[in-house]
Amino acid sequence: MDEKKEDVPPRLLDDFADYCLYLSSNNVIEQRFSMEHFVNSGLTDRSFSLDQLQVEQLENLVARHKSSDHFQAKIIKNEIEHRFLKN
Repeated sequence: MDEKKEDVPPRLLDDFADYCLYLSSNNVIEQRFSMEHFVNSGLTDRSFSLDQLQVEQLENLVARHKSSDHFQAKIIKNEIEHRFLKN
């Protein structure tokens, strides 16, 4: 008998001012923009597939971002965007 595997909802990694990052169980990160950015800039949600090493690196950066001061957090956010959120 085959059991259906229930879909696990994506886990929130971080809530930035302009978007949120979510991680799904199949190593896909979702960049979900705020409604304001969607309305004003036409930005739509995006997703990116990562390997396990990239997921670990992203989670480490997110942890550093959450515990950093404002200046350092901005640098880390830029690093996350540069390394993981490019098409």
